[in-house]
Formats: sequence, structure tokens, C-alpha cells
Amino acid sequence: QVAYPVTQVILPALESIELGAELRWYRGSAADTYISAGVPFSLVLDIQSYLLWVMEMMDSDMGLQSAQIPDLYLASSEKVLTKIGEALGIGPRFESGFYTSSIEGSGIYVRTDALLTEILRTIVHEFVHLTLDEMDGTVSVPAWLNEGIASYTEFELGLQGVRPSATRRH
Repeated sequence: QVAYPVTQVILPALESIELGAELRWYRGSAADTYISAGVPFSLVLDIQSYLLWVMEMMDSDMGLQSAQIPDLYLASSEKVLTKIGEALGIGPRFESGFYTSSIEGSGIYVRTDALLTEILRTIVHEFVHLTLDEMDGTVSVPAWLNEGIASYTEFELGLQGVRPSATRRH
């Protein structure tokens, strides 16, 4: 019989905000992240490095740069994401996530009760929308093109990730 020592990870005390649900604030290496109860902290850390990689790839592959690193809001379920959306005045017209550029609560919102590849695809998709909308003052991007570029980019970056076959859709 072998015994393995287990070290308890001490996490910093996280401040909270109320936005339709209680969200804990984590100042990440890439973005400030607000998480609802039930979101694994390991996911928060993984998403930080992934967001930096996405920004680098979009810049080098497509010449798209965001003026900002958006705040991330991670909800543990569709129900929690819907409550947050309602608090922001956004109706339930989203599937896995959305982004908003409103003064209060500006950022990317994603539900985390899906496979990791779905969560990462949603982050890419919404980040592309955010980036293209920042350009809207200089270039008029029709909605169909905006959606097409977001869908294409989420697929392309998924193929370059660690599990490319998981990115493929039926």
C-alpha cells in the first residue's frame, strides 16, 4: 500500500459582486474573471492562458486585435447565465454565451456546464464578435459576415488546439 501526500491549495479570498447571481472576482493573468458557485477553479486558470493564446493567434493569423482584454463571467449553468443576462437587460436569446459592451458588466459571458471544447469555442466566438464590433467605427461589418467570421475562427482555432477532432461539428 502506497500513501500519497495531498497538499491543500490555499486560494486567495475572493471579493463578490451581485449580478443576477453572486459572482466571485478573480484577478487573472489575462483577464478579470467573475465566477458563480459551482465553476471549477481549475477551469478559470485554464481559460486565462487560453484567452492569451487566442488573442495571439487572432493577431498573427488574421490581423485582428482587440483594444481590450475583456472581463470573463463564468456561470455554472444555463439557469445562472439566464439570471445574469436578465440582470443586464439581455433576454434569453443566447445559447452557450454572449458578450456585451455595456458600461456595467462589459465582457464575455459563458456557461460552464458543457464540455471544455464547447466552452473554449464559445469564448473564441464571443471574443471575435467583441473584436469586430470594436472595428465597427472604421469598417461596417454586416451581421451575417460578423457571425461567419466568429464561427470560422472558433473552428480554425479549435483545429489548432490540443484536441482538434473534438472541434469538428456534425
